[in-house]
Amino acid sequence: ASDEQCDFPSVYASGFRGIAGYTPDALEDTLQPLFETICKEVPPPRVYPSNPLQMMSANIDFDTHLGRIAIGRVVSGTIRKGQQVSIVSSLTPDQVRTGKVGELYVYNNFA
Repeated sequence: ASDEQCDFPSVYASGFRGIAGYTPDALEDTLQPLFETICKEVPPPRVYPSNPLQMMSANIDFDTHLGRIAIGRVVSGTIRKGQQVSIVSSLTPDQVRTGKVGELYVYNNFA
């Protein structure tokens, strides 16, 4: 690894105990140092709202009352309740299905 790759911030943390700190001897009673480091060091995602909708699903589930549930991140475009969408799987990229957004839940300012 190069010197540049080895120059990164370190945070000592235990999610189980809910503690974090910049040195192992000075841990705070919250995970705030971890969250601050993430917000400072990790660049925000690039989103292109004027492009066609693309969403990368990270989790797919099924509910007998709601139907199919997809949890993911919008990479480009915008999404709204009632919108007709095309669905493509990486397993069968030549098959395109259509669907409709029934419910929409959003995480804003997750930081």
